[in-house]
Amino acid sequence: MGCMFTPKDLHIDPAARAAIPERPVTELEVGSITSQALFSIFQGEAATTIVSPPGGGKSTCIGEIAVFLLEQTDLKFEIACPTRDGAWALAAKIGALMAERHPGEKSSVLFHIKMDPPENVATKIGECAKRRVGVRTLASAAMSQPELDLLIVDEAFQTTYAQLAVAADKCEQILMVGDSGQIGPVVTSDTRVFASRAVKPESRAPEPFIAKGYPVLNIDRTFRLGPDTVDAIAPLYDFDFASARPEVSLRRGRRTLPEITSIAMDPVDTPEAFDVAHAVADRAEALLQCQVHTEVGATAMTPAQLAVVVAHNAQVSAVAAVLEKRGIEGTAVGTADSLQGGQWNAVIAVDPLTGYREPKGHQLHPGRLCVMASRHIAHLSWIHPVDWAEVLDTSEDDVETIRAVRESLTA
Repeated sequence: MGCMFTPKDLHIDPAARAAIPERPVTELEVGSITSQALFSIFQGEAATTIVSPPGGGKSTCIGEIAVFLLEQTDLKFEIACPTRDGAWALAAKIGALMAERHPGEKSSVLFHIKMDPPENVATKIGECAKRRVGVRTLASAAMSQPELDLLIVDEAFQTTYAQLAVAADKCEQILMVGDSGQIGPVVTSDTRVFASRAVKPESRAPEPFIAKGYPVLNIDRTFRLGPDTVDAIAPLYDFDFASARPEVSLRRGRRTLPEITSIAMDPVDTPEAFDVAHAVADRAEALLQCQVHTEVGATAMTPAQLAVVVAHNAQVSAVAAVLEKRGIEGTAVGTADSLQGGQWNAVIAVDPLTGYREPKGHQLHPGRLCVMASRHIAHLSWIHPVDWAEVLDTSEDDVETIRAVRESLTA
């Protein structure tokens, strides 16, 4: 741990300092993203963006910021997430942090979603402490438009600027946190009418603020991915980051599997061809014979520690059917869109180019490639057509970035 500082060490103007009453010390590491984000907030920046690589600890950062603001300030703030599950997970994290620091006290987290709340989280104001933070979906924030000093938006790159503008209409400041490499929000409306605008409503929420020069803080490490994967997906990011993942590997007997294994298969006519599903199942059976080795010991791989990531729902059905027939139950099988945000010890990913001769937007999307190549902790098996490079050559789009990533994945 580096040297520590308290609110008095923040070089902020007297008016901003007045918002920080004397309270028990909340320690922060000097230079951490958490401390930098708080500095930006106390400096009065209208918008701040924290950009993270996969597995960079976004929710931990938000939790630390929330705890500091609850304990050290009187700022009225809430947290909004694009999904209900994301809101539930963040509420659980902050509730646990506050319960550990203030045992026996009322909850400091108010859950604004009609679903069973996590432990240490309240659903009624009367059940909450006087100092509390509301956690809700972004859609809920857009409907209620709460008047706040600060709105923290999780997974901000998965929402549009228009959605954020409505939700934050009555907020003095916003803090956006997200992974810029992941799949952005789905926009079904015709946006051509906005093509000439400098700020497009369909833009990913942080992008207009970044373009205007508002502060951007980059998390420079990932606690999920190993160095080989970091090198592979690096072209998808405009900042450098390194692996801080603890030592972990998959082993079969005395053989240690590489972090990334390339599995080439003959071209198929359709993405959902059963040849693809059987290739996935063959690999799953092999991986389930491995052990997960960490610094504290070794455990057998289980189906729940394995995930299969594909590009299409039809592939999900085909793969799930073959896995079930082979008696493999409990393995997550889903599209990149549905599994982004998740992590497993081992992942089998099927290249979106599989089954295509002339790839279009969906198959060429860099965010989809990023999600597929970054869900694993110890091992990724990358299943791809043997002629993927030739398939990319048929595209008239700029494919050099995704080509560079695939070159690393198939090396």
